[in-house]
Amino acid sequence: MKHSETFCRKHQLWMVATATWILQILSTLAASTPTPCPAAAPALVALPRRGAAALPWVLAEVAKAATEDEEVLSPDAANADSPWNKPRIYKAFRLTNGLRVLLVEDESMEQMDVALTLPFGQFDDPADRPGLAHLTEHLLLSEKDAGEDLETWLETRFGESNGFTAFESALFTLSCEASDWSSALPRFGRCFRAADADASDAADPRFVASSVAREVRRIDGEFMDGLSAQLRSLQLLRCRTVEGHPLRAFGPGSMKTLLPLGDRPEDLQRLAKLSQELFRSVAAENATLAIVAPVPIVQLRPVVADAFAGLAARAPRAAEPRTARSRADPLPAAETVAPCFVVDTKDDPAISFTWSIPFEANSADALDVTSFRASKPLVVLSHLVAHQGPGSLSAWLQRHGWLPENLGPKITAQSPFCTEGFAIWELKIKLSSSGLTNWRRVAACVFGVLAALAQRYVRDALGGPRRDLWRQAVDEVSTLADIAWRFPPRPPLASELANDMRQSKSSKAYVLQVRRLVAREEAGLAVVGRAARFTSSAAQEEATEALGKVFPSLTPRRARLTLATSATSARLGLWELRRRRDENLQLPFGELSFRRTEAAEWLTSGPASWWCAPPLNVYLSRADRINKPKAKPDPKIPESIKSKTGFNGVLWSEACRARLVPNAGASAIPEALWVVPGCVYVSGQFNERVEPLGDEPVVTLTLWLPAQNILDASPRSRAAGRMWLKSLQLALESPFYSAALAGCRWECAFFTTSPSEAGVRFSFQAFSDNLPRFATDAALAIGRHTGPAAEQLEVVRRMALAELTKGAAKGAAARRAEAELKSFLKQLRIEDVQQESQALWRSVDGASSQALVAGAISEEDAAELVRQVVSTLPISPGVTAPLAPLDPGPRPCAVLTRRPSWQGPVAQSLCRASGLPALLDVCGRAMK
Repeated sequence: MKHSETFCRKHQLWMVATATWILQILSTLAASTPTPCPAAAPALVALPRRGAAALPWVLAEVAKAATEDEEVLSPDAANADSPWNKPRIYKAFRLTNGLRVLLVEDESMEQMDVALTLPFGQFDDPADRPGLAHLTEHLLLSEKDAGEDLETWLETRFGESNGFTAFESALFTLSCEASDWSSALPRFGRCFRAADADASDAADPRFVASSVAREVRRIDGEFMDGLSAQLRSLQLLRCRTVEGHPLRAFGPGSMKTLLPLGDRPEDLQRLAKLSQELFRSVAAENATLAIVAPVPIVQLRPVVADAFAGLAARAPRAAEPRTARSRADPLPAAETVAPCFVVDTKDDPAISFTWSIPFEANSADALDVTSFRASKPLVVLSHLVAHQGPGSLSAWLQRHGWLPENLGPKITAQSPFCTEGFAIWELKIKLSSSGLTNWRRVAACVFGVLAALAQRYVRDALGGPRRDLWRQAVDEVSTLADIAWRFPPRPPLASELANDMRQSKSSKAYVLQVRRLVAREEAGLAVVGRAARFTSSAAQEEATEALGKVFPSLTPRRARLTLATSATSARLGLWELRRRRDENLQLPFGELSFRRTEAAEWLTSGPASWWCAPPLNVYLSRADRINKPKAKPDPKIPESIKSKTGFNGVLWSEACRARLVPNAGASAIPEALWVVPGCVYVSGQFNERVEPLGDEPVVTLTLWLPAQNILDASPRSRAAGRMWLKSLQLALESPFYSAALAGCRWECAFFTTSPSEAGVRFSFQAFSDNLPRFATDAALAIGRHTGPAAEQLEVVRRMALAELTKGAAKGAAARRAEAELKSFLKQLRIEDVQQESQALWRSVDGASSQALVAGAISEEDAAELVRQVVSTLPISPGVTAPLAPLDPGPRPCAVLTRRPSWQGPVAQSLCRASGLPALLDVCGRAMK
């Protein structure tokens, strides 16, 4: 520790001793002095009379005084207008050693989460010691306190710690019970204390031969359980990186790379010294710390200041600058198309394309890393290429039968990482058996689409006027990001915050910058009001400009292709495949060089003439701050319904009530309309709940239509109904892809649980301002759908059979029924499905139907919404033999409140294809 820091700590101890002595005197005076001296200082007047009781207060004041020299960063004005702060309290400041800290007080948490980033990574490894940074990460967490390391101490308290070494930084995390926060923080902070400059290297127990030997063995065993697809892809990327680039080195490290001559004592000691020198190059001013805990910030702050004061303010030795090679392009353009790697896999066959996007600080026409990270052009590019709407790459490949027949995304695009010198962009396409055979033609389609996108101004899918595609895509992505920002699915984790802080040097953009499209000059500005909730035009212009600078790098010469398949080389025509093996992971793969004529076809191909620009997304929500109806308790509801047992399997909050809206007329459909304003249905793991709506302006519409045809359905009718439903999902997937990205969902489900619950249920969910259009459009498409098209019949049949096989029946009777159903599925014709569809709608009893609308909507608007949806469906007010009506009762019936399966285009799965999840965090979100 430096002399000035040592003096500061001694000064703090002197203050504590002096404060204790003053307390003893005050305790004595309090017994004889009835009132304090008028001239006494305000702080002394506020002291309790009993000195012992005042000790904690004084110690807190001393700790506060000890941090007076800390730099208190500007208030997070941008975050103040975001729901990320609700119910959280954020406090950003800088310790005296330069460490940037973000404390988050969250009373809803049950544990404390801590994340620390340090500025060293795989790109800092010496050329002859790949994996040194990873080893240093392990050694730091091996620190012992009172003979017990942090991992062992946490295990006995249901906590855990972990570390992750990226290319340019290392992340350390800790989680523990909230009751252990004051003990866990000092232990965690001690792991990163700077070594005393006056002590010998051997005095630091973290960097000794025995610790090195133990941790090298742990690193070497990390890949014993097999390789993930992500790790395999990264290792293949290393194999094709240019020689001398640090990306080519095996960054995770192994026994072979760290101790090539074995674990001899002298080699272990040398490795320990190298690791210690790497850590000594770390400075607190380049590190970040984020803590989320259910602990008041006033209590957290002094403990944090003390626990992490040991992190070196400045490195004892100057850090070796990362070589220029780490900022160079790892995948430069080849003379022709680079060889394709072929890897054997048990997964579905796929072809992937990888490009590097280099940054050049001294070129006006090149990308700048700061602007690139702020404007996020690769997110926009991924959204365009992986779009699944009409006229898209996905639709074209699907039309030719080159993609799998299942629902969901078949094309994914993303940027797995971005460094100071370059970014990587990957495009992956799942292939069918036919697509695998025609993989070269699939590659030609990809290059054609990228050439078409580079033109910026393209024709409309319907033959309309040319439009600015880049700006349209930027507008859609920024709008989707704004929605997720205003109505987040969850607050950020400590690890996310710590990494956010590395990109945002200003506290005003700690959370804002990485989750939104922002302009470079906005990163450090205080953005408030509407500007904090909507992307600025300057940010959109910067993103559009950056997107244009990306396309010159996306050429066939710069592409690196990887074909993952379990098929034989002979079947694919890979006669010239050269066998190779990665020695670090013992990963076998093949290398295929393309023929000159084949490469020339790709290099000279122009824009794909069949490709059409994605249509404007008419389902984007522009909802800002809503005036949602307030939920009020209903005093007329029986206490039995308010209890935890719920009603019809649903737990109702006392703040929510369901109102039965009177019918508008004798022939009105539905017969019963329930409205639950200001509340939302939430699907839990074990039950359903109705609770007050949060900030997200979501509305759910559920429509129940009894149908005699479903009650009397024969096995043949059930098989036809299954094919109609599956063909409906397939028919609506592409047209409503944009709606799915905007958070819209739909469901169609058959119920045959009882005579009173035999019918079809439709559910629609979206934001309050776009649900009317989405629900009406979707209902219209559902009502017009009669069955699969001729070219889709066999596809739908296989999908229906596969779904039936997936859920194997139990019991002899169930298996016989399943076998009979499969038999009919194999025999059905298009006419059979169409006839079943017509019979279904004819048997619907509109007079006995019911509807439920819940969320950010008034009773009047709910009634109008239901009227619009019902008017688009081919149903009649009644039938000759009406079904047993559902008793409305005091709450909505069970069939209205059962959890939707959301079979349609679901945002949780489809957003993976759009390139948005890293930005929006909407994949798998539990949208209410």
